[in-house]
Amino acid sequence: MIAMVLVSASTATINLTGTVGNNINISVVEKNLPLDLTVDTTDLVVGTVTEKSNKDGYSVEISSDNSGKLIGVNGEELTYTAKYDGVSFNLSSTAVEVVASGTKTSGTDKDVSISYSATPYTLSPDTYTDTLTLTIIAN
Repeated sequence: MIAMVLVSASTATINLTGTVGNNINISVVEKNLPLDLTVDTTDLVVGTVTEKSNKDGYSVEISSDNSGKLIGVNGEELTYTAKYDGVSFNLSSTAVEVVASGTKTSGTDKDVSISYSATPYTLSPDTYTDTLTLTIIAN
């Protein structure tokens, strides 16, 4: 016969451990405005970006498929400039950093605006396009 001894204590512990990883997100609400390329345009807001991050030190980059040019199917171009949250930046097909060290936020809205000089008698009838791509990166 084997005797069992049961030992009880007056306290016990449960260890709880949880982790939180980087939680970053970027979204945009496009204004979907038709661009009137026959009229000079300054600081036209084309979208509002919402940055979210649970970590200080994130960055935001923007690239332009056509390096800051609205290009028609026929190949003609209209150069434009852009601002992110009111600050000018150089448009390029490679990503350009527009926020170097963002702070933790549950949602910060920033406008993207463009400006261009009209060329109503230079451009041929066509549809002119470009695409901006925004990326948020946890540093």
